[in-house]
Amino acid sequence: MVTTPPVEATVSLSTAVAAEVRSEIARRGIRPAAFADQLGVPVHWLRNRLNGLVQINLDDLAKIAEGLDVDPTALLERAAS
Repeated sequence: MVTTPPVEATVSLSTAVAAEVRSEIARRGIRPAAFADQLGVPVHWLRNRLNGLVQINLDDLAKIAEGLDVDPTALLERAAS
C-alpha cells in the first residue's frame, strides 16, 4: 500500500518560492504595493502569487527575480533549502 504524507507536511516549490520572495521583500523593507509598481504589475497580481492563490511560474519567477536584482536560481535554491 502506498501512503502519502499529510497535506501540511508537503510544500510546493511555488509556495516555498513565494515565502522566500515575501522574506526578501521584508528584509529590504519594500512594501508589496511599491514592489508591484516596480515590476509594472497590478498589486493583486503580486499578492495573489505571494499568498499562494496563484502559483508562481517560471516567467513570474524571472520577473520577480529581476525586480529584486537576484538570480532566479538563487531564489529557487533558498526556497528549496
